[in-house]
Amino acid sequence: MRLRRSSEPCSVRVEVDDAARGEVVVGTSTLGEHRGRGMVLVAYLGVAWSVEFHERGKTVWAEASCSAPPPAGG
Repeated sequence: MRLRRSSEPCSVRVEVDDAARGEVVVGTSTLGEHRGRGMVLVAYLGVAWSVEFHERGKTVWAEASCSAPPPAGG
């Protein structure tokens, strides 16, 4: 796992390596009904995410803004 922070624009990027070459499917797990929600959270909370495939498997990354959200209702 790698964590990177950028100042302009303020963001945090998390990268996780995985030896499996399978596709990432949001909200689906072959391991049981109580699994597969991690990417749902990533997709909801992040400003961007993707998968990069390479010879040793894949890297799943997500970026989240560290800027304050605008005030509610405005």
